[in-house]
Amino acid sequence: RPAGALTLGEDGAPTLTPRQQEIATLLLRGHSNKEIAVRLGLAEITVKTHLSAIFRLLGVVNRTQAVGALRRLGLGQAMEDGPH
Repeated sequence: RPAGALTLGEDGAPTLTPRQQEIATLLLRGHSNKEIAVRLGLAEITVKTHLSAIFRLLGVVNRTQAVGALRRLGLGQAMEDGPH
């Protein structure tokens, strides 16, 4: 498996890389791809690449579905409550 690949943890929940966790947190807070890129010092295309990987792992096709999936998995609240 390539470094940084998404996996499922022992409990079946997605395991995101630290960068993907940061992006998912900002996604949950309603930030656009451009805003996420600026906040994290990334190119917008890099944010899109990370989001595509997150969507694949969650089995969703868009941001709205991803937010719902993250919340259903119990990841949403923990990520949103993290450092701002």
